[in-house]
Amino acid sequence: MLAAINEKVECFYSASGSLAEMIEAGIDVCKAGGVVHGAMFSAETDLQVLVSKLHGPYAKRRGIRATEGQTALIQLHTALPEGGESRPIKALVSEDRTSRTVMVASCHTAKEFALLLKHFNALLQPDLCRTFLRTKEMKRAIGRIGRGLDVSIRVTEYISGKLIEDQDLAAKTVKTGREWTDEDYLDVFAKLEEENSWLSSISLAVRHSDGRVLNKARLRSDCQFTCSRGLDFFLNAAVSSLREEIVQSHDFYNQRGRCNSPTGLCRPIGIAYDQDVFADKKQNHRFIGILEKLRDVSISVLHPNPYVHVSLVDYLDGSSYDIWVTDPSRILIVPGTKASASSMGRLCNHICDQFDEGVVAEYA
Repeated sequence: MLAAINEKVECFYSASGSLAEMIEAGIDVCKAGGVVHGAMFSAETDLQVLVSKLHGPYAKRRGIRATEGQTALIQLHTALPEGGESRPIKALVSEDRTSRTVMVASCHTAKEFALLLKHFNALLQPDLCRTFLRTKEMKRAIGRIGRGLDVSIRVTEYISGKLIEDQDLAAKTVKTGREWTDEDYLDVFAKLEEENSWLSSISLAVRHSDGRVLNKARLRSDCQFTCSRGLDFFLNAAVSSLREEIVQSHDFYNQRGRCNSPTGLCRPIGIAYDQDVFADKKQNHRFIGILEKLRDVSISVLHPNPYVHVSLVDYLDGSSYDIWVTDPSRILIVPGTKASASSMGRLCNHICDQFDEGVVAEYA
């Protein structure tokens, strides 16, 4: 069986001529018992320009190689534990020009794929923008998978986070839970809402009314996925649904700094909560501590109590923000001269994942 999977995997990576070839090869990988990992991004430019940036000396120092095509082949050359040998981690990259989104797909292990994505994303920021979906957006995206089809969408496993209420007695402030189940996706999301929990990842089985399983896949809030069955269905239904959410998210975060705002003024956003999460002033210090844990940023605490005022600079692309908490149920994020969609999305996701998930919206 392993030999059969490896054979199909090699066919997958040789399918860089067209997206149709990649899909067909990926279907064969799943049928042979393998899986296809993938990730979706919004892109500020087309695939040809992105790939050209992977030909430079900095990319070579990171071990990245790229071959152009309708679907580009990228390789990360790195030393791996098994025998100390170096072997390439490969992935195919395709684009949808209408939605300005990019998909990266690989048949390597999840850990290897994560390593390749780390280098790929770092090299191409801010032209490549990772999207983070909140729980309501995940629900909406999953609901569109079955749109117009006679199918049921069942949840087989999910990972969620929840704020621990009595934080004085707890070593951590966020509780992570993992549950195996067989429920309709709407019931799971209703449970998450009732428990004030947010979703990190979810495994789905899509079944036709006649009992056939059309697709088995896992979705993550950062728009990564793993498909083990029915790749063609997944790419036609789930990926197109994810694209809609990615486009909406990018449009929301885009052009908010003073240098590219349509009005010439910064456009602030807010993260609102149903409860007064900052009623206890200990949460001010917890919030500042969480901001300090965000990678590749520098923060200056201008005021910690009774209100919060923090200045933050993102080293990845020079975006900057003033972050205020003057309302116990809302965080205000004011972009500076520059604020990319990628940076703003990363900041808001970090706050919602590590502090508490709120509703990200225009500040009014």
